[in-house]
Amino acid sequence: MRQHPTAGPGAEHVVEVELVEDDSTGPPDERAGDGPPGAAPRSVAGNAPGAGRERSGRRGGLRARHGVVAVVALALVLATVVQVRQEAASRAALAAVPGVLSPMVSPPRELWRVASVDGQAEVAGDLLLLTDSAGARLRAVDPSNGQERWQHDWGQARPGSGGGSCSDVAGFGTATGPSYARGQETHAQDVAPRILCLRAQPEFAGNLIGLFPPTVVVVLSGTDGEVVARREVRGNLLLVRRIGDDLLLAWAGSEGGVTVVRQDLRTGEDLWVHRSEPGVLGSEGGAQFDVVLHEDVLTLTSRGAFSVEIADGAPLGPADEAPRPGPDDLTWVYAQTVLPDGHLVRWGARTATFSTVEVTAPDGRAVLRVTGDPAWPLPHDGSVPDVLVVVAWDRSALEGYDVRSGDLLWSVEAASTTDPVAQLDGRLFLVEDDQVRAVDVHDGTTVWRAAVDPLLAWSVATDGRSLLVPVPRGQGGSAQLAALRLDDGTERWRTELPRGTQRLAVAADRLVAVTGSVVVGLG
Repeated sequence: MRQHPTAGPGAEHVVEVELVEDDSTGPPDERAGDGPPGAAPRSVAGNAPGAGRERSGRRGGLRARHGVVAVVALALVLATVVQVRQEAASRAALAAVPGVLSPMVSPPRELWRVASVDGQAEVAGDLLLLTDSAGARLRAVDPSNGQERWQHDWGQARPGSGGGSCSDVAGFGTATGPSYARGQETHAQDVAPRILCLRAQPEFAGNLIGLFPPTVVVVLSGTDGEVVARREVRGNLLLVRRIGDDLLLAWAGSEGGVTVVRQDLRTGEDLWVHRSEPGVLGSEGGAQFDVVLHEDVLTLTSRGAFSVEIADGAPLGPADEAPRPGPDDLTWVYAQTVLPDGHLVRWGARTATFSTVEVTAPDGRAVLRVTGDPAWPLPHDGSVPDVLVVVAWDRSALEGYDVRSGDLLWSVEAASTTDPVAQLDGRLFLVEDDQVRAVDVHDGTTVWRAAVDPLLAWSVATDGRSLLVPVPRGQGGSAQLAALRLDDGTERWRTELPRGTQRLAVAADRLVAVTGSVVVGLG
């Protein structure tokens, strides 16, 4: 066997095979020496006239056939290489989508477990935040291995003493919607990780006139748990808002005055502090406050009104009347994103109406304004950017809009409990009461449905290949987790969840089960 010198693509893989006929093979009457006694021996094929040409022709045919086989084999190899590279690129792209788990090709097993108090476990970036039984310590746990990264001792200022919580400070600002363009960054990546803890002061209970009770506000470093800033709010906290890399706080005192502070989240320093005259909002005692953030001006309204520019804390008096939002203006923006062609999509609140979704063209022209919530679940891979799906609560419908023209493309009925949980590869996955369904974003058709455990319905997760769904448990049994294929909903595998599971959470790219007493890492 020797390498064939034929030129051309894949020629180095073409091997010439020369077959030499053995005289001992073939039917007896064709072998030399066989035949009746005394008969002349038949000529062997190799000795017959023209046999060389026949053998050469056969070798040429064999070479041609083997060359075709080699080319086909090479094509299959190349196709496999392309497929492997595409799958690798797909995995890398999915890994970059927030909220997508590491691949789970087989049922997950328990990797670790740590104690928790009453199921209190909050996800903050790539950390799990746990509180101990006395509420005296906050622990940050690595979700990949259950190891403690740091702990913070509250001492006497326990967030749990009067009710409170700790969470990622990024959740207090305008969220960034789906990243339709690769590399699009969010504000949450611009500042070092920060944990914001709010502790309600129980001595003020029953005399609440704001959005939050009187509170101790603590900012911790997500890296080591050290205190970046701490402030006791002796009044009623009206506003906690992340503005870029800063934190904006506002509260009303017992005399009816307002204090507004803008604080640097990196250093904890106050950038500016403004205190109004007493009574600017009227007297205390059950008053309702309206908080509007419009055109970089914060306006607080109760029996009176107070406005301040958030850039420098300058108050706006009667002579400098604050800009008032019109009937179509958003008074509060919950989330926004920019589409690949430059269209801006914003979701927020308008005065005395349902939440609103609006689309603005790059030239500032209003394309769409409709009541409802955008279907922007986490995770969302940015697929089908031309169609904006809206959950229209006031119309009990799920609607798809053309973001360029604002035209309604399709509308299907939606339950009052409809909750988008993921969008991947042009399909939107929704949880509704006791079922999960997959909807084609292009036309609104339901591709498949499956049952879901109603007690764990909002614990659906995905690894980008399967939808991980808590399924109805057997009588008296533990909850089970099933992996359903994204394309048709058929089951890949099924396994039992830890006994007592109350909810599932995705921390970094890991799945954790939260029970009443422990948190369990799965993988």
